[in-house]
Formats: sequence, C-alpha cells, structure tokens
Amino acid sequence: MKNKQVTHINHGNFWTGFSLGSILALIALYAFGTKKGRNYLQKIISVAENWEDHLEILVKEVEDVVKNRKQENKGENSDFVGQLLDKIKSKSN
Repeated sequence: MKNKQVTHINHGNFWTGFSLGSILALIALYAFGTKKGRNYLQKIISVAENWEDHLEILVKEVEDVVKNRKQENKGENSDFVGQLLDKIKSKSN
C-alpha cells in the first residue's frame, strides 16, 4: 500500500486578499473622489517629481554637519582613543 499524502488547503488567503483589496479600493476612492484626497495626491506627486533636488539638499546639509562635528571633535577623538587603549591594556593585565 502506498502512503497517501494529505494536503491541507489554506482558505485564510482569501480573507487576507479581500481585506487588502478593500483597503486599497477605499484609499483610491478617497484619493480620486474627494477634493481633499486629490490635494494630498497632488502634493505627493510634486514631492516625487522633485525628489532628486530635495535629496541633493539633504545630502549637502548632512555633509556640512559631519564636517563641522569632525572639526569640533578632532582633539577629543585622540583623547578618547588613548583612554580606550589604556582601558584595554589594563583589562588584559
């Protein structure tokens, strides 16, 4: 006699897909069916179109902050490294 494999069918995926589809349909109705939703949609589109410009500005600001912090902490970092090495040496003895 051969062993018959029992297959379990998961019906839970139907309700998950139905819920997700309902939520997406409601979002689409709000975005396209109301004035407030269309305004939000226009704002999202304008930000997406200008994403590269916003990203360049953000990267330049982060670079400036990092450079300033490096200059401010230049002397402190060497002291920190020295203290760290001293602690490592003391623990190894």
